Amino acid sequence: MRRKFNDIITILISFLVFGYTGILRQEQYLIVLITLVTVCSGFFMNLFYIHKPKLIFLILSIYMLLNVMFTYPTLGYKYLLVFFTGAFFYLFAWDKQLLLKIFRCFLILSNVFLLATFINYFYPSIIIDFFGKLMSPEQIETYHFGQLWGVPGLPGELSFNAFVLSLGFGMQLNLFFLKVEKKDRLKKIIMIVLFCVGIVLTGKRSALLLLPVISIAIIFPRMIINLSLSKFFLIFSSLTLLPMLVINSFLDRIELIILSGKGTSPLSNRELYWNIAFNMIKEKKILGHGLYSYDLRFNQLRNHAGFAGAHNSFLQFIAELGFLGGFLYIIFIAYNLFFSLQIYFDSIKNKRSFESYISGISVFVQLLCIGIGISESIFYQPQQLFTYLLFSGLCFSMNKKNKETNNENFSG
Repeated sequence: MRRKFNDIITILISFLVFGYTGILRQEQYLIVLITLVTVCSGFFMNLFYIHKPKLIFLILSIYMLLNVMFTYPTLGYKYLLVFFTGAFFYLFAWDKQLLLKIFRCFLILSNVFLLATFINYFYPSIIIDFFGKLMSPEQIETYHFGQLWGVPGLPGELSFNAFVLSLGFGMQLNLFFLKVEKKDRLKKIIMIVLFCVGIVLTGKRSALLLLPVISIAIIFPRMIINLSLSKFFLIFSSLTLLPMLVINSFLDRIELIILSGKGTSPLSNRELYWNIAFNMIKEKKILGHGLYSYDLRFNQLRNHAGFAGAHNSFLQFIAELGFLGGFLYIIFIAYNLFFSLQIYFDSIKNKRSFESYISGISVFVQLLCIGIGISESIFYQPQQLFTYLLFSGLCFSMNKKNKETNNENFSG
């Protein structure tokens, strides 16, 4: 029974993290609901366990519940649905084999998205030709708009394509440090370079600017604890020189992407979105206007329909949850990161390769979400919010497992 449950969970998690295109995007909240019902059933059937939630998580959860109840319950419930579904996996006491199975699935899917990006670059209409009937008119419009700036790939949207490829990059980067044969390490370097090229093709400035910084944050602890000059130069060249040498025109492309912040794209100027959030904060500083109230305000002012987002998740937290709720959310995010960094450093120092692999990916994803959240509404996108909660809770689970193992050894 547990094996079947784990297989179902693996499939559902994969849908939630990678399912952005076509009907999966249109029915995303239905998939979230199915996942929540499945996880709740498994919990009551004792098919999995959760670790004790931290105080900051409990306070934030209660605050958001009250915020939605007394503001816009017909809109805010969608955010809570995704958040509490992700919260189950945030609190999940992970089994090593299940986690490895999920990560293998993620590696395969990220490689599929990478391949689709390269194919889409040379065959621009392939997504519409193959998936057009499954896409809504709005998705088709988003796809064509994205082609003006980069390669939308399988998701049909630039930001999410760059996010998924960045996730694949982070997994390959951390896999590189596992004890494997030299030929396998060469394969990892090649994959790292390919993911770099794929991310360049998406044309997303945020990913291009963030990945070198995050990569250094992942590599640096390993260098200062296990310093090897040859390893340092090998990794440094793979992350910097090799991608640039693939095709010379990529250098021009990167420069164009990074310097296009004031381009003609209506999404490139963030001031419009941020000013609306600032005005909302001035009106209700302490308690905010309620979850998803930003989109209501934006749609009224701009004669727009649908999701807009403040293009800064932290600013939107404060506008919708007030300074009280916004700072609670930010403290929650900071706490997760610092705890994960502690586990990451400790696992490297004590040469626990599996833990350093898992915690390294956790730190990578958290830094990626935080960095992108400064210029995009990543914590308001269902797939990306779920991905953040899934990865940010991994180190708490490993810490719990270590304590249980140490207690058993001590009592034995």
